[in-house]
Amino acid sequence: MIRPVLLAVALASATPVLAVEQPALPEVQLPMALQRDKREADKITGDTAFAAYQTGHYYAALDAALTRLRREPDDTAAMTLLGELYGQGLGIPVNPEKAVEWYSLAASKGDAAAAVALALMKIDGRGTPKDMAGAAKLFEDAAIKDDPTAEYNLGMLRLSGDGVERDERQAFDHFERAAEAGNADAQYAFAIMLKEGRVQPADPAGAAEWLEKAAAQDNTDATIEYAIALFNGTGVARDEVEAARLFARAAGKGNPIAQNRLARLYATGRGIKADPVRAIAWHLLARSEGRADAWLDDFLQGQSAETQKSAYALARRWQGMELLALDGSRPSGQTSGQTNSIAPEATP
Repeated sequence: MIRPVLLAVALASATPVLAVEQPALPEVQLPMALQRDKREADKITGDTAFAAYQTGHYYAALDAALTRLRREPDDTAAMTLLGELYGQGLGIPVNPEKAVEWYSLAASKGDAAAAVALALMKIDGRGTPKDMAGAAKLFEDAAIKDDPTAEYNLGMLRLSGDGVERDERQAFDHFERAAEAGNADAQYAFAIMLKEGRVQPADPAGAAEWLEKAAAQDNTDATIEYAIALFNGTGVARDEVEAARLFARAAGKGNPIAQNRLARLYATGRGIKADPVRAIAWHLLARSEGRADAWLDDFLQGQSAETQKSAYALARRWQGMELLALDGSRPSGQTSGQTNSIAPEATP
């Protein structure tokens, strides 16, 4: 899956180039409540537009970006920030077409982050006609500038053959470069190719190493794969306790695969203290998301009515929570208001 571009590292720096015609700069009147706090601004030593964006002061970010462009019409970082604000509807109404205008202008001036953002909009057909080949070209332009997000997305396109010729070897190389640059999605993709022996002989140890790095960046898919490797001792020393901790982390984010694995660990007492109530509760959550498990169904049926009742009650409390504690014991966050889909109130 191609992931949205992260602009956090690129909005504050750009090299001015020759001026060209750009979208008109609107006048922005900031409501007093949304203006940047002057005391906060005094603490900022770098890019005030980007700092305002980072802290959620989107009107202030918009105003600062426009001010920068009035002063320096070739400021591609400000253009890219405007594209992000329009594209996401941050502080202003969503306007994909306007976002494309700003991204296109910045990309034409050599801004790699803008090129990646524009490529993603072309892939989605958002604010511009869908154009996989055009997206691939933009990714290539950004990859030349060592943009890891562009490298990762080029790898994905090379695997699928969308907009470019399918080539696993090139996909492998793109993933490797992006992984070495610290892109968590690329680290996961590269690890899977190493694990499956794509392009070169399978390398379980290398796969585990990259999975660990991606998991450390909180990539959920990598967290689950690394937990499986730890549990089985594949390419890494067996560690069931750490595997259980990682499954719990991913399960707490609502991943049904991790919830299923954690339920089995609670049921068997592997890597974590056995707890049939939590085993059933996690199983119910995973099952409500389509992750069936006949073995756990049988486990559930083999428990006492009191245990089942406690498990259903616990699962109901967890249902709809945005985030659960790592050990599954103390749910945190706000309820989403979703309808309970675990079981009727009368069960059991």
